[in-house]
Amino acid sequence: MDEEQLDTFLDGIVGVSDDAAQYGVGLLREHVDRDRGLLRSFAADARTVTRRDDPNLAALVEELAAIAAEAAAEGIGDDDVRNRRKVLIFSYYADTVDWVHEHLVTAAEADERLASYRGRIASLSGSTGSDSKERVLWGFAPLTTDAPSDAADDRFDIVVTTDVLAEGVNLQQARHIINYDLPWNPMRLVQRHGRIDRIGSHHTEVYLRCVFPDDRLDDLLGLEERLHIKIAQAAASIGVGEVLPDQAARVEINYSETREEIERLRRENPEIFERGGTARGVLSGEQFRQELRQALEDADLAGQIKALPWGAGSGMAISTPDGKPGYVFCARIGDHPKPVFRFVETGGAGDEPVVDETLACLDKARPPAGFNTPRQLDDAAIGGAFAAWEAARTHIVEQWNHMADPANLQPKVAPRLHRAAEIIRQHPPPDLAQDDIDRAIDTINAPYPERTIRTFQAAITGTDDPAEQAQKILEVIRTLGLEPYAPPDPLPEIRPEDVHLVTWLSLTC
Repeated sequence: MDEEQLDTFLDGIVGVSDDAAQYGVGLLREHVDRDRGLLRSFAADARTVTRRDDPNLAALVEELAAIAAEAAAEGIGDDDVRNRRKVLIFSYYADTVDWVHEHLVTAAEADERLASYRGRIASLSGSTGSDSKERVLWGFAPLTTDAPSDAADDRFDIVVTTDVLAEGVNLQQARHIINYDLPWNPMRLVQRHGRIDRIGSHHTEVYLRCVFPDDRLDDLLGLEERLHIKIAQAAASIGVGEVLPDQAARVEINYSETREEIERLRRENPEIFERGGTARGVLSGEQFRQELRQALEDADLAGQIKALPWGAGSGMAISTPDGKPGYVFCARIGDHPKPVFRFVETGGAGDEPVVDETLACLDKARPPAGFNTPRQLDDAAIGGAFAAWEAARTHIVEQWNHMADPANLQPKVAPRLHRAAEIIRQHPPPDLAQDDIDRAIDTINAPYPERTIRTFQAAITGTDDPAEQAQKILEVIRTLGLEPYAPPDPLPEIRPEDVHLVTWLSLTC
């Protein structure tokens, strides 16, 4: 049971009491005492961990000192030196971001080798408000993030962040990336590296560093593998929510390949970055865009692609062990500029399963041998495309019209946030105008991630005084830079004839 389910359960039993005699009180007390002792032992172990004794933090400081010294020695002019010492530090966990950021701020004040970084260290994680995120990005790389003129001051040389910055931002003004902890899907390293290894970089070389848990690598990989297997087994039998990060989007992982990729990185083999992904071919949107750009550099090929009529299709054979036959469709909805993709599996029992995740569809359509992949398309495959297209189009219409209903766009708000909003409603500070009260309530009632929800929860549980709780809740809003949630505008309803087929690909075994 996760915290959200627990809240719902507790809300449902308010005012309900049972006779304690119905319970095995002695056994319950024994189990509670055992659990309490175990939790206290965990807390005691955690208190022994200090930044002073953390070898990874010490290694990080040494790397930053070397980067700063190298930039000072090689740079030509203040701007060039500053850009050469800019570093993105990635961690998988937001708590680790806080741990690293606080240590570096302290270390920069005490260590003269890091003097150039003093006052120029920032952090970002998934719970950071959008205003703070823009401020950090513009301050870190104003030349490549199109910072507005009133926010284009170069203010930061180090940004410690989660994968909230792993895609979609242009940070090629920086020269270095350090992966403080190792992501178990090496594809994340490719995504991170793409933030600085981009067109428009002024650096002839960029550097990627990884902190390897050498002594415990196999133990950690084996532990995560066992956890995901057990969670998958539990989900198949009773259903569970997300327990481990990225679990909801996780596919089956070949851990032997993960080890191979990590070993290549340890040997400083750049193959993963040259081929753009792992051995399983799990690609990012950025990698697909790069492949498309490279293809269109061939003027003849670009001309052939642009000359294809709408509805054109082809086919290829797939030979991977987990490959499934079917069709990948690319479609456009009316004059909406963004294409949509669907994969319709064929050859199964009952209704054909439909995949609507864009990267999953593109990955299935990616030819295993690139442009040398032979075309394979017989009459049976052509004939089957019609029924598969109808299934894909029906799925597109149903999903689109689901988002056309305003009722389906309302955010799911955690009960803990409802309680925080009610505290503001019932006990607003006397100096707060009604418009500001309403704005705060609208800001709280939003679909925030668990980390933000916990921050509000801590504000509530830190005191029993409702007035003080209200002040602390408002402080959370200000600190995180939160704004009222604006649900997306409903889409206009569509009919099947509004969905136009752009192209399709048959996949046969």
